[in-house]
Amino acid sequence: MPDRTRYQGRRQRAYYDCMGHRDSARTQSCRSISAATVDDAVARLLLTTLTTDQVTLVLDAADQVAQRHTRAHRAAELAVERARYEADRAERAFTQVEPENRLVARTLESRWEAKLTALTEAEAALVAAQQARPPLPGRAELEALAADLPRLWDDPATSPKGRKRLLRTLISDITVLADDPTGQVRIGIRWHTGATDLITTSRRGPDRTPPEAVDLVRELGQ
Repeated sequence: MPDRTRYQGRRQRAYYDCMGHRDSARTQSCRSISAATVDDAVARLLLTTLTTDQVTLVLDAADQVAQRHTRAHRAAELAVERARYEADRAERAFTQVEPENRLVARTLESRWEAKLTALTEAEAALVAAQQARPPLPGRAELEALAADLPRLWDDPATSPKGRKRLLRTLISDITVLADDPTGQVRIGIRWHTGATDLITTSRRGPDRTPPEAVDLVRELGQ
């Protein structure tokens, strides 16, 4: 997956570099790629996917995901409540024991410590459940956006920052997979709903020689 964006040349063309490229480990599986190659392919997928009908299907799936997260969140809340109750009981039992009864006191203290540990683990699980909830936009907002998206996307008044913000709202992450010698690039896309897509496009850019030209040079060079 691209690790950073690099700008090159007088026109400051953007390129995505992976970690290995930045560290000078230029391998077939880790090369820079023109940002326009990736951005245009993802934009085409977005515009063809985000129709009103597709939005309805996606939102139905997203509702199911949200409901599962809600159930998991509630279960984590109940687990914290039970753990806190058990820890409070163990604390009261320890504080009420007679000081001279050291054996019982040590046993109750160990039990209290175990309950506190369980409480800490339950609270951590609750935090994880809260953070796992996907940041999904509202249904009405997305349906209205889908109806007018192509015009808004191509509008000169729409800034690149605005387009990027829209992509981040809908797409969780994008992974550029290792390309083959023919210049094809595979781009994996994971939407916030959990759905995934894989698209294939060709490398391009001012410093990219078309595969046909490379074949011709090899043939004539012999």
